[in-house]
Amino acid sequence: MNDSTATERLLFPEILAKLAMLEFDQRQDSSDGGSVLLKAAERPYGLIASMSGCLSDPLQAGKVDHSLPEFATHSSSARNVFARSNERDPQSHSSFCLTVRLPAGLIIRLACCFLPLLTGCGNTVSSEHNAGRLTIGATVVTFGNVPLHTIAAQTVTLTSTGTGPVTVSSATVAGTGFTLEGTTFSSTLTPGQTATLGVQFNPSVLGAATGELTITSNSLSNETSIVSLTGTGVSVSYSVDLSWDAPVDSPDPVAGYNIYRLPSGSSTFQLLNSSVETQTAYVDSKVQNGLSYDYIVTSVDYFGVESVPAGPITLTIP
Repeated sequence: MNDSTATERLLFPEILAKLAMLEFDQRQDSSDGGSVLLKAAERPYGLIASMSGCLSDPLQAGKVDHSLPEFATHSSSARNVFARSNERDPQSHSSFCLTVRLPAGLIIRLACCFLPLLTGCGNTVSSEHNAGRLTIGATVVTFGNVPLHTIAAQTVTLTSTGTGPVTVSSATVAGTGFTLEGTTFSSTLTPGQTATLGVQFNPSVLGAATGELTITSNSLSNETSIVSLTGTGVSVSYSVDLSWDAPVDSPDPVAGYNIYRLPSGSSTFQLLNSSVETQTAYVDSKVQNGLSYDYIVTSVDYFGVESVPAGPITLTIP
């Protein structure tokens, strides 16, 4: 008769419940063939002793009603085993590693649900005691129409809504034109505490843009949260209004003025007016946002002779 040994290790975090199913099916001919109930298999194979020996008990011996073997034998005692101590190590875990040697042909199905319950001030607290939860204030952030090369800012609020602290380990942004204020983000929030994430949109091309803000935490629910980002880059018309004072007591009568402009990166002033400007004001409507310009103005007499230029003045288009 052939024997087989199966080993499975499961980790039960303190604040979670997990159902462990152990199934052995040798499917070979044997004099012991057939289905055997757990109760009948317990005596020759020691299933209960093997299972209870794999569970670590962080409770103080004097504060439990039943031992682990009793708990494993009578599932109804689970609440009594874990419901009378408030002194558990919050970092403790129980490891389930069941090793049983069974003869060929034997089929056993074993279910184990490890659900710790705590007691405080006379009230039973569920296994989510001291569980951190993170709530995101928005699922979509819309920037609307934003002029090219202009930064628009929005904020996303993070709130700790659980019964324990929650740690936000990272926040990242993907998408052309979208950025996160600051290079990194990490924060631990106590219950009820909030934090604010700043997101920016600076379009460099015309049209709609989309992105995503990904927030990673140890929240009991939704460890990874995604916030959709939308915005549209638009063009905006800019103009520069120039004005100046006319010469006072000039011996040479002034017929008008010439206006010159020097774009950033250029070395030559360009004449803007096609004819002599008779007013002491001029509007330059052919400028681009994000660039700087230098302006000078000269007066012109009736013979077309120009004066020494006034200026320059420098203006930057936002």
